[in-house]
Amino acid sequence: AVYRARLTRAARLAAADPGLVLVVLGGVTRAGLPSEAAVGRDLLIALGVAPPRIVIEDGSRHTLENLRAFRAHFTSGARPDLLVTSRLHLARSLRMAQGLGLVLLPCGAEDAARLHLLDLLREAFFLHWYRVGEAYAVATRNRAMLARIR
Repeated sequence: AVYRARLTRAARLAAADPGLVLVVLGGVTRAGLPSEAAVGRDLLIALGVAPPRIVIEDGSRHTLENLRAFRAHFTSGARPDLLVTSRLHLARSLRMAQGLGLVLLPCGAEDAARLHLLDLLREAFFLHWYRVGEAYAVATRNRAMLARIR
């Protein structure tokens, strides 16, 4: 349901802007299954988005890898790109993007936030974990860690 909400929002945005190209990111989450990006592409097509307007990257496995792949292959640089994700993931995704030097405009997938306490706590933990790791990498000048997050 969460993934469908992201793709439905993206399809609506594409319908409103004929020049919009959608980049769907996500690798294989279980052996033998299609990649998250391929499933997303198929759903976008079913929602009426023309296939030439959809680009996929299916090698990344988590948010930081998604953003790194986007920066390496797809960022336009001409204007801020739009990040469509669950409202729950916006803070963490934007912080990671900022660390990578990306300027993204946030767009919540859902029309209204439907947040549950456990989900909020998990996201807060992940955001905190990222920030602490980032501070540690900077303080210790850990090149390997910095290379992963910058």
